[in-house]
Amino acid sequence: MGRPYTVAGLAAHWGTSDTFVYDQIRAGKLKAMRFGGKLIRIKPEAVEEYECQATLGNSDGLPEPERTEADTPIGASNGLTNEERTASRLARMIERPRRPRLVSSGPSGHS
Repeated sequence: MGRPYTVAGLAAHWGTSDTFVYDQIRAGKLKAMRFGGKLIRIKPEAVEEYECQATLGNSDGLPEPERTEADTPIGASNGLTNEERTASRLARMIERPRRPRLVSSGPSGHS
């Protein structure tokens, strides 16, 4: 599919923080490879699998847990937790068609 993502690269791709990506890896929701002590790479297949799960939501048939006031951060006007807002943002990014990127062919100076 492509080259593996770095944590920072995947965070930029998703429009989230590095911390969110690390949290998903630690929680076992996102599969990652660790090389040595600190080097982490995420295969594109693992990213696609995670994105598919995020768009399907709670597909295991279990009822959604009841939300308490502690789950909703102060100042969240829409009543969603940070994780729910991130999942929603991610779903919108997946649904949105990609715009072509402009590529430079070199210096633009004309002689």
